[in-house]
Amino acid sequence: MKKVVKIAGALLLALLILVFGFGYSNLRDRHRGYGLDLRVENRHPGMLRAGFAAVPITPEYMEPWNDLDGNARFEPHKGDSYQDLNGNGKFDTYWIAGFGNRVAAQGVHDDIWARAMVLDDGTTRLALVALDLIGMFHPTVIDIRKMIPEDAGITYLMIASTHTHEAPDMLGLWGESPFKSGVNREWREYVKERVVESVVEAVNAMRPAHLRFSQNLTEGRVTLKDTREPHVYDDGLRMMQVIDAESSETLGTMIQWANHPETLWSRNLQISSDFPHYLREAVEKGVYLGDSLVRKGVGGVALYVNGAVGGLMTTHASMEVKDPLRDTVYLEPSFDKIRAQGDTLGLIILRTMEENSIEVKEAAINLRAKTFNLPLKNPLFRLAAAIGVMDADMTGWMKKRTEVAVWSIGPASFITFPGELYPEILNGGVEALPGRDFPVEALEVPPLRELMPGSFRFGIGLVNDEIGYIIPKSQWDVKEPYVYRDKPYYGEENSLGPETAPLLYRELRQLLEELPGSPAYPTQTEQAKNAILQRIITNVPSGELNELTHQQLLAMISEEERAIFANDHWRFTVDAPAMVSVMRHKEQQIVPFWLEEKGFRNTGMTLSNGNYEYEVWQKEYPAGEITLGINGFDLHRVVYFVTIGPVKGGVMPKIVSHSPERWRVVRMEKGAYTYNDWDELVIERLPAELEGHLLFTTIRGRAREAAILNAFRKTAYPASSAADQVVLTWCDDPRTTQAFQWRSDTSVTRMTLKYRKADGNDGDFSEIAASYRLLADNYIYNCPVVKHWEVNVERLQPDTKYQYRICNGDTGGETPLYTFRTAPQGESPFRFIYLGDTHNSDIVEKVVDQAFRTAPDAAFLLHSGDHVNTGLFRELWDEHFHYMRKVLPYLSFVPALGNHDSQDGLPPALYQHFFMLPRDNGTVLEPERNYAFTYGNSRFLILDSTGDVGRIASWLEEELKKAEERWKIVVTHFPIYWKDDSYPDMREKWASLFDRYGVDLVLSGHVHQYFRSYPVVGNIPRKPEEKGTVYVASVAVASRDLEPSSEKYNALHVNTGALYQTVEVESRQIHVVSRNLDGDKIDEFIIRKGVGAKP
Repeated sequence: MKKVVKIAGALLLALLILVFGFGYSNLRDRHRGYGLDLRVENRHPGMLRAGFAAVPITPEYMEPWNDLDGNARFEPHKGDSYQDLNGNGKFDTYWIAGFGNRVAAQGVHDDIWARAMVLDDGTTRLALVALDLIGMFHPTVIDIRKMIPEDAGITYLMIASTHTHEAPDMLGLWGESPFKSGVNREWREYVKERVVESVVEAVNAMRPAHLRFSQNLTEGRVTLKDTREPHVYDDGLRMMQVIDAESSETLGTMIQWANHPETLWSRNLQISSDFPHYLREAVEKGVYLGDSLVRKGVGGVALYVNGAVGGLMTTHASMEVKDPLRDTVYLEPSFDKIRAQGDTLGLIILRTMEENSIEVKEAAINLRAKTFNLPLKNPLFRLAAAIGVMDADMTGWMKKRTEVAVWSIGPASFITFPGELYPEILNGGVEALPGRDFPVEALEVPPLRELMPGSFRFGIGLVNDEIGYIIPKSQWDVKEPYVYRDKPYYGEENSLGPETAPLLYRELRQLLEELPGSPAYPTQTEQAKNAILQRIITNVPSGELNELTHQQLLAMISEEERAIFANDHWRFTVDAPAMVSVMRHKEQQIVPFWLEEKGFRNTGMTLSNGNYEYEVWQKEYPAGEITLGINGFDLHRVVYFVTIGPVKGGVMPKIVSHSPERWRVVRMEKGAYTYNDWDELVIERLPAELEGHLLFTTIRGRAREAAILNAFRKTAYPASSAADQVVLTWCDDPRTTQAFQWRSDTSVTRMTLKYRKADGNDGDFSEIAASYRLLADNYIYNCPVVKHWEVNVERLQPDTKYQYRICNGDTGGETPLYTFRTAPQGESPFRFIYLGDTHNSDIVEKVVDQAFRTAPDAAFLLHSGDHVNTGLFRELWDEHFHYMRKVLPYLSFVPALGNHDSQDGLPPALYQHFFMLPRDNGTVLEPERNYAFTYGNSRFLILDSTGDVGRIASWLEEELKKAEERWKIVVTHFPIYWKDDSYPDMREKWASLFDRYGVDLVLSGHVHQYFRSYPVVGNIPRKPEEKGTVYVASVAVASRDLEPSSEKYNALHVNTGALYQTVEVESRQIHVVSRNLDGDKIDEFIIRKGVGAKP
């Protein structure tokens, strides 16, 4: 008996070992150590190259079978049989994925494809392959990446599944039974090979290319149903058409729309890509009624990629589809139904591409991609993985590796996610209703699309993995009582678990925050304006440019341009009739040409804010799209704003979409603001009829979008082939790097920088090639375009003097030999020059020269903002650099952003172009507007006074927490303690951090006067000998009329200008001296560690 027990025990142990080994083998990480954390940054738009290919992946052999009871399931136990054509004694078939087990294919209706697109900007080569599959797991994607030939040069490969429910199983879940994988392994290897072929073919087919972006955000809900509450859609149609730059023929088109390709539904037994087949045919070849062409296609290779289809987005079997060309409505699933659906979508897409596209001739690719782990909580998925039904590389105990990416090109941005995302995570509308399974608020907010840059925002799903449904945690609903209906929904059964959405959202949001900024791309209005500016400069003598009248200008504009100016400024779509009100500034001399043409009437009503009075013009619109035109061709900064409300007796219309959408929509009422760049200016009086309407806030910078009249300018310092405007900055460690920037005209094709240690010989020069960006200002008639060159030199020696010169690679010409010194390794004393506002004034040249004579050994020149009067005008920067030309080639320049450096709510594009500054601050903050660096024993933090104070505070606190340097010095343009009650938001969010982390000195400008505060802690001024932060403001131009500063906070106030400061930093003290143009001392004080400012 004992022997029997021993044998049974041994057999049981062996069985357990086998089971464990089998499970471990299935769950093991097949790509151990694989990880991806990719960052690609390109700040230099250039000509693109692109290639497309379409390679079929259709199975070639399957055996016929007889569906005896017509239930579309192969069930031998019910009498279903197959023909063993090859005599191998087994049923050779392909199990169709999507609608349960045992769905064996009986044939092929249309080919399924691997359709590849490759984009190359000269630095980065992206490949996107759209596969007609229900999905592909991440391990298979890794396999394919390893198979791509190295000489294909692919930087990053994305594989997107269309999610068709009529193609062979690639995931394993739809086989002959729930316990047998439905994957044909030979065919899977074939698909992998064909994907590689498609990529290689696309690479070999690359041509110089332009891009055309278009989108239709109002008509995509046709043939679409959301089967789960809350009803939120991702119904926009977004297109990227790629054009051969030389022949203008279409190379290919990527179309993104969010819907399950399952219109053929559950009884279809023919392999098909479902509606994407007819959609792609329509875009490529055109839409036909029989043999008659109804609308011409664009040619090339069309790729369909899906969007946020969770929820679930579908063309349900119960949903009618109307044929757009025939008097027929289809209800039952059929191939005619998917043809009607594809033709419907194709007609909308082709019309949209023709009528409303933006062409991009030069662009740069910026990218962030990352793998990460998600917990696998779903017990059914765990079992399927353990028994080998589905492949899932486990990187730890029930942890699955997956991947997300964000990228941008031109005016478009893209996010890719590895499954079926609920649209509310992408577009907004996440709910947290009573009775929910998890007592949490909405976690996946704000919506991802709101965080994406650019005008065209593509959200592509089922990319590089298929992890199932991605459901907001606050909407997870599997416990009774159910929130939305009387039984659970389907989505939770097919999700990794409730933590999936918040974790994936966190990763995508982080990548969006880290995505390198792409250059802004002009709108259709700006493109039309630029074309007109060039025509005028070409045909009108320079002396007459600013004498052009409004009527003369209208006569020069084409009908196409006129239509853009009349319709492209604002676009709205409403679901009900609407009263549109346009509030126009009464002092604007010329009424926008389109206002009366569109049927708007001046009602005689007026409203006002603290500074301006506005006329109210109104028009009633039916439900649908509303388009409004430009503010005018003059540069009238008080731009119009818009409200939308109900027509008399009607309901308040819902805004389905609006563009631009980057500014807030608020309730029209007393106290509401209209301009985001001046939110203190609020409505003080308004007609009762407008109360409660929807107010679309704007920025005054929109006046510049079509400004042409009296807008032409001349630079006093045009560029030439010789390098000028030489500026040194730091974008990395000042001890070991140095950044160089300069300018030339566009004739120069190659420039280099030569550098060596100052004690070296002529033969010791190292040479490095510089890159450039074109800077265009089409208003400057004598020098509209220049090249801005830059190079960053690394691996320098600390505390070392170097010499350098800039060389013209075309002519051999060279600049004089300049010098610079790297920062010290330790705590060596140093001093720097600090300037306030300069405003491109000619007096600054004398101030800067005097400062340099006073401190010839200065380590750098620090500027607290307002470099020029209008930061959007390049000729003013030309003056700024000219006045500082004797100093900037020798001293690193440390700029802060002032309110004049960017105006009217527009970004400080020129400021960001001119200066290479630290960029990787790891937050949502725009690069180079806030940054930090260490010099010697001091940490410098440069803050953007014009930015989001709260967001900057978050970054600032993290920087201050980790700062271990002895001294902490902050630069911010606005002086926080200028008056008793000035800048309360900055006091609350910034000054409190200065107190907590011991900031010693804050340097500012803005007020065109000089003042120094007492040491301040907790908004309370202390005695000079007490501990606290000292605040200083200064100005390099002439002072303005006296505005008394706070006597409470300020120990010294001097109403004088043309000042400069030298700041000497030692181990135990900071010594600050302020002088005027004659070298006379205005102020002098010392800060000792732990003690305030002592005069």
